[in-house]
Amino acid sequence: MPDLNKNNDCFERIIFIFGKLIIVMKIVLAILTLFQLSVFSMLKHGDKCLSNGPRHGEYIKALKDASSGNKHMLIYFTGDQCPNVVDMNEMLADPITNDLLKHYVYLKLSVSDKTLIPESEIYRSESGVLIKTIGDRNADLEKSVFNKNVQPYLVIINAQEEIMNATEYISTQQELRDFFKKGRM
Repeated sequence: MPDLNKNNDCFERIIFIFGKLIIVMKIVLAILTLFQLSVFSMLKHGDKCLSNGPRHGEYIKALKDASSGNKHMLIYFTGDQCPNVVDMNEMLADPITNDLLKHYVYLKLSVSDKTLIPESEIYRSESGVLIKTIGDRNADLEKSVFNKNVQPYLVIINAQEEIMNATEYISTQQELRDFFKKGRM
C-alpha cells in the first residue's frame, strides 16, 4: 500500500515550488512593465517610417485623406485580450479625448481580426510568415513599417509618413491628451 504521508509531502513541495515560481514571474513581469513604460518607443519625432513595409488599402486611403485634409494620421494598433488595450479603448472613448481625434485621420487596426483577406491578397511577410487574415496583415504592417510588435501602439504620422509622435501605452487621460497635442505640432 502506498505511503500517503510521502505523497502528501511531495504534493506540498510541488505547491511550495509553484508558489515561488509565481512570485518570481510577478517580479519579472513588474520589471518588464516598468521597462516598457519608461522606454515607450524607440521611434522619435520626425523619424521616417520604414519604407519597405506593405501598405494596404485602408492605410493608403487614410494617408491620402490625411494629405488632402491637411491633417496628420493617427494609427492605433490594437488587439483583443490585453488589459492595456482595454484601458486604451476606454480612454479613447472619453468625450474630451474623443474630441481630439477630429484633428486626425484615425485608423484603428486590430491584429486580432481573424477575417480572411481575399486569396489574391495573401502573401508572405519578409520573415516568411503567411499573411492570410486582416489581423496578420495589420501586424505585418506594424512590424515592417513601424518596427513594432506590441499592442496597444499609437503612432501619429504626417502625409510624408514622418513620425510626429508614437507610444506603446499611456496610462492616464492627461498623458493621452498630451500625446495628441504633441503629435499635432
